[in-house]
Amino acid sequence: MVNLYTLEDTSIPYEELNSVWKCDKRYGANVLRHFIALNKEAFDFIGVRADIDASFNATRLLISTSNYAGTIPLLSPKNGKPYAELTVRGRFGEDISGLLTTVQDSLLPEYNSSLPDIQDSSVEPPFYFECCRFIDFWQRVEKAQWCKFEVIERERDLPTSGTRWDVYAQRSFAPEMSLKYPTRESRLSKNHLEFRQLVTVLLLAISEVQKIQTPIAVRSIYLSKITRLSSLYGNVPKPRVCDRFVEHASDPLTIREAKRLANVILQHQSTRRRPWRVDYAILFEHYVQHLFREVAQKRSCSLVCNPRYSILGRAPAWALRYLEPDIVLQREDNQLIIDAKYKSHMLNRGTISDGLKESFRRDLHQVLAYSSFGTAENKQVVLVYPAEVFVCQRQQISNPLTRATTNVHLVGVPLDIARIGEAKRELDKLIALSL
Repeated sequence: MVNLYTLEDTSIPYEELNSVWKCDKRYGANVLRHFIALNKEAFDFIGVRADIDASFNATRLLISTSNYAGTIPLLSPKNGKPYAELTVRGRFGEDISGLLTTVQDSLLPEYNSSLPDIQDSSVEPPFYFECCRFIDFWQRVEKAQWCKFEVIERERDLPTSGTRWDVYAQRSFAPEMSLKYPTRESRLSKNHLEFRQLVTVLLLAISEVQKIQTPIAVRSIYLSKITRLSSLYGNVPKPRVCDRFVEHASDPLTIREAKRLANVILQHQSTRRRPWRVDYAILFEHYVQHLFREVAQKRSCSLVCNPRYSILGRAPAWALRYLEPDIVLQREDNQLIIDAKYKSHMLNRGTISDGLKESFRRDLHQVLAYSSFGTAENKQVVLVYPAEVFVCQRQQISNPLTRATTNVHLVGVPLDIARIGEAKRELDKLIALSL
């Protein structure tokens, strides 16, 4: 497995890569070019830019990561088969599974079903994947023509080999029952009990795919299949579903596979792990929104996430159509404008560099622009960055012409879920002083 971090540039010598690939050493650049072409879809999915550096008689693979974290399979240039995985993690050492669990109601990882499966277990794939597999597989179940003998009870006008004489003897004293023979028969049927139980699991899978939590793109893809299957099996009597389907030697191979898929759904666990990605800038934004939402509820403040300030009038094609702050916290006429930035500023408070200064200038101008729509004379804004421990530093910007002021709070929020209680307490103090 190859491990990288978000927003990182790295280079890997061809010799190191070829120790696994076992390709011809003489054509390093060509092999790397083929490797990049093979993995282009995976690199594009996770936001990785790959290039070749052949200077100084040393061939190297240059890799630049973006805001995306996740895991993808890597295909070998020798045979085109998966041989390893590339995992991009958060650059600040955060626990992505804990963060995703915290914000799971508002943000889910994106998955790619067109790439080979992976082994990484840091993020569990969604349950609807298994339901989609079962729905896709159902066409093969229908073609299998799975028949089994089923025992039924019925009454006949004449006795047969299956007549239940013990039951007949108990009720034949009544004249109207003397010519009715209770019979137990075995008949070959497609609609037997196990098939009806599989149909019940199919309907469970359909209901899972139709949930609002399932991405709309997935629901639209399966709309026609679900409509057809619901019309065919929606009114079928539903028996009690067994805890686990048992595979019999007499079952066709297709039915055995269907039972395995059904057992996965009944146990509500996923067996396949898909390549996934999460935009860390959005993940950090949602985490900060979660923290402020929890605190605002206790403070009886109104909180709006990502409101859009529309921009009207004639404008060139490249002009903005709206402004969108991350969080607006309001009490009466006072507003607290909050913007979350997944940058390293609060981890480099003692460092001076033109890059940090210019990046902070853009962040500050952006949040000040958001605050200009408030009606209060003295405004409050917050810039939130990742940090190892909670940090809050206050600055004040004064306009000597109008005597208006803006208080700027630079906040560092730890991305350790174990410190979430501390972060909420400190943010509560910040809101109490600002509003």
